Amino acid sequence: MQILSRLRKNPEYCDLVISAYTLKQMNGIDFLETVRRLNPAISTVLCSESLDADLQWYVNNQIIDRIVLRDQLESELEQAIDAEKR
Repeated sequence: MQILSRLRKNPEYCDLVISAYTLKQMNGIDFLETVRRLNPAISTVLCSESLDADLQWYVNNQIIDRIVLRDQLESELEQAIDAEKR
């Protein structure tokens, strides 16, 4: 994955990584866990079709920062961008 290659070269490459749960090479949790190992300061968001206790465990254990439902991602991003502008 291109982002992992860039983060290996420069762990400060980005501040935020958003991932779908379903990816071609690995699942989103494994991907975000790898991102977190490369730079623990990067914010990580998992985009999922549903929220369940199994996924919440990863938030509770600080493996990912947040889970966002796929159908709410756009509005969540708009709110976050608007908050940054203030």
